[in-house]
Amino acid sequence: MPIKSPAFQFYVENFIVGTKHFTAEQVGGYILLLCEQWDKGGLPDNDKELLRISRMKIKSLEEVKKKLKKSKKDSLLRNTRLEKERQKKYSWKKKSSLAGIKSGISRRNKKKEIEPTLNQPSDLVEPNTNSSSSISSSPLGVKETPQFSNGRKPIIPTKDKVLEIFRNQGGGVDMAEAFFNKHESTGWYFNGSPIINFVNLVPTFIRIWHENDKNKKADIPAGPPLKRL
Repeated sequence: MPIKSPAFQFYVENFIVGTKHFTAEQVGGYILLLCEQWDKGGLPDNDKELLRISRMKIKSLEEVKKKLKKSKKDSLLRNTRLEKERQKKYSWKKKSSLAGIKSGISRRNKKKEIEPTLNQPSDLVEPNTNSSSSISSSPLGVKETPQFSNGRKPIIPTKDKVLEIFRNQGGGVDMAEAFFNKHESTGWYFNGSPIINFVNLVPTFIRIWHENDKNKKADIPAGPPLKRL
């Protein structure tokens, strides 16, 4: 059975060069034979049938048949170039199908590997600048309750590890303790999602900590004016 496809590549320049010695009748008949071959997979080695398919006269058919070759396997006539195009199309469809399958698998795997938004730096993760007290609520004042997300569990660091990361990124001990206590109080969950890599949260935590410090200093009222002696 032929590899079914509704169309084949038609190379105009090659066709014109290869049929420049054909009459208009032969060109039309040749195209009909090529279409029949593409659709059925081959042509019968029978002049009567070929004349019916091509709608040519016997003299015109004799010249066109030179473009066809008889197969030893099934005794059908075929244009060799057209069969090469069939194989090229089949190979392309097969590769495209495999690529589609691989792409689908890759997308599913990436979807599984994507960590919750908590693992990316976010301005919503605001530190508590009150020494090392535990932070048990979000910036909106809503308590964060641990929930499981797709059965995944958080990767909980030690306090020493948190302190090491904060020092490496220019943070202080008080920042590290506030950060650790905040997430320890929620079981290292945020908005129902487990914290997989706390390191991504540290830069934003430090930045907002410093911003809060600046705002506090700006809010301190000025002292009374100095009296002249």
